[in-house]
Amino acid sequence: MIYQGFASVYDELMSHAPYDQWTKWIEASLPEKGRILDLACGTGEISIRLAEKGFEVTGIDLSEEMLAYAQQKVSSNQPILFLQQDMREMTGFDGQFDAVAICCDSLNYLKTKNDVIETFKSVFRVLKPEGMLLFDVHSSYKVGEVFPDSTFADQDEDISYIWQSFSGSEELSVIHDMSFLVW
Repeated sequence: MIYQGFASVYDELMSHAPYDQWTKWIEASLPEKGRILDLACGTGEISIRLAEKGFEVTGIDLSEEMLAYAQQKVSSNQPILFLQQDMREMTGFDGQFDAVAICCDSLNYLKTKNDVIETFKSVFRVLKPEGMLLFDVHSSYKVGEVFPDSTFADQDEDISYIWQSFSGSEELSVIHDMSFLVW
């Protein structure tokens, strides 16, 4: 997915996302507060919640525009470091994190098996020896049965969208075509 121009509407479109549930799940999965990497952090919703819970948070995303929105949301008492990096090639953090969280199905955006392998290698490099990787993904059922040839639409007073999904050329891949009307 190309996020250029998408960041400005992302938070409104994701207002239904279970950010609080993801944050509780992450917190409950870890034995203590520590350093956590929010990988593919987007506009920082989970990063901010984790910082409020007492974690030392670094957020990484590929989209410079998403990171700019994340940085605008951070208050002065939330020292969150946001960096633009590719999850497949993270640098500068060898063995520093107690946990890496990848939420909102972000691993599903990787195009190849090798991309996933490189991401896991990169995550392994940045984790402490006893560190933990926490992530969620779309199921094969959702990718193979729910998304293909489906159209989703919504309208409210500020934004409307039409989201069409098509089967991709690779097995269990999907192409999303999204159109927005911002009032």
